[in-house]
Amino acid sequence: MAEAEEKRRYRRLDIRLPLDFRPENINRGNVWHTVTQNVSTGGTYFETTLDDINVGDRLSLAIGVDPQDHRFPPEGKITSVGEVVHVNSIDIQSSGENPALARYGIGVKFSQTLKLSL
Repeated sequence: MAEAEEKRRYRRLDIRLPLDFRPENINRGNVWHTVTQNVSTGGTYFETTLDDINVGDRLSLAIGVDPQDHRFPPEGKITSVGEVVHVNSIDIQSSGENPALARYGIGVKFSQTLKLSL
């Protein structure tokens, strides 16, 4: 069987890094916290329980750097702004008496150059 052709422009790294994001179209001013599922120089994918993110929304993003990676200061973050390019619902099974929270997978394409913020 032939391998599927890779359509992505940038190589993805399956890496879990702390991610803070804020939708620019939501006036609540809240910053949401999660972790990346993967990251490339072109974008990132993460999961969240926030249910009002839509394709086309702009997000302010701050990705924490690995404190074990001594090329960056431990408190540094990589910041950017990105556009949501896909949103998918993730099936989560509830267990016992606690119903599961709905989760969503969010794909974001960076629209600004990545910057290291200290």
